[in-house]
Amino acid sequence: MNSKLLIITNYNGMWPFAQDLSNELINNGIIVDILDYGKYEFINYNTSKYSKINNGLDFLNKIPIIKKIYRNILLQFFIKTKIKSLKSSYNTTLVLFHSYFLNKFAVQIKKSCKILAISYAGSDFYRINSKTKEDNKTLLNYADIITFNNVQMKNDFIDYYNDYTNKTKITGFGLKVIDVIEQILLAETISTSKTKLGIHKDSFVISIGYNASSEQQHLLAINELIKIKSILPENYLIVFPFTYNNNKLNYKEELDDILQTNDLNYLFLTDELSFTDVARLRIITNIAVNLQTTDQASAALLEHLYAKNIVIVGKWLPYNFWDDLGLFSFKINTDELSYKIEYCITHYNEIKKKCEINSDLIRSAWSWESRINNWINAFEL
Repeated sequence: MNSKLLIITNYNGMWPFAQDLSNELINNGIIVDILDYGKYEFINYNTSKYSKINNGLDFLNKIPIIKKIYRNILLQFFIKTKIKSLKSSYNTTLVLFHSYFLNKFAVQIKKSCKILAISYAGSDFYRINSKTKEDNKTLLNYADIITFNNVQMKNDFIDYYNDYTNKTKITGFGLKVIDVIEQILLAETISTSKTKLGIHKDSFVISIGYNASSEQQHLLAINELIKIKSILPENYLIVFPFTYNNNKLNYKEELDDILQTNDLNYLFLTDELSFTDVARLRIITNIAVNLQTTDQASAALLEHLYAKNIVIVGKWLPYNFWDDLGLFSFKINTDELSYKIEYCITHYNEIKKKCEINSDLIRSAWSWESRINNWINAFEL
């Protein structure tokens, strides 16, 4: 009989990791169901069968007062009821992203399976306050396994809680995009890839961050670029990937004003990108910058490294495992960005050559082929 796994997650919020992990598990003969608390859906992933778990509560949308007061309470009730109905149905239940919202269902989640696993994504540890971290113990105490993408986050987690050491494991998501990058490089030129993204074929692309969150510190990067505007290549283009977390109405306009005032050449990518276009963006970038306030493994940055781009990141970010792997990149303080970009432009060919080692190192450590057995073995599937 095939092993059964239940994933409890915000399905769209964990794109593409929930989808990629589910596909890889199915390819290894495992039955995967998903409880999506973002859209209140239950998904049998093997058959792509979707069913609502809110029992027709759409009528609440038509009654604003009821919607405001009761909707969340009622929907939480239906999620709890659905979890209770799954009692002892699964070999393993995986909470993919530890949302504090799930702590109140800890008993029911534990009863759904033989093994309860929690997989941390990054912001569910680094971007929550101390009170939430303490509240999260409710679910953590029921967990049999707690997984992380890298050793540094695991150590930070253990240092904070001073507990759970025997439960922790490293699993790590594979990088599906690296296969797509290879396919594109075989099928089209870099100039063609730029054209398909609406970028001039001769552009020297400096990519800032990988989503629209202000935590990416775009403004700081812009101000550093203004300092060295005169030495930027004539064909430079600053690209801002704003396809994810684009929910602050005035943030983009604020950046627009500063960029226009300083007569910088730039492009905001705001439309949702296909998997193929995400790969194209990695391919066509010359220099990628990430000054995000907190992060975990950052698949986007690993993809840039795989594409042999020059990558500049904040030295406060938990990327020490890059050094352990032997990856070549630059780690800087915020006030060093203008100097480092100027240095990379001046010595571009020399530095670009040093980036060539990154591709093979990342494939050996971060492809799904090298990662999926970590998940299967950790969850005893």
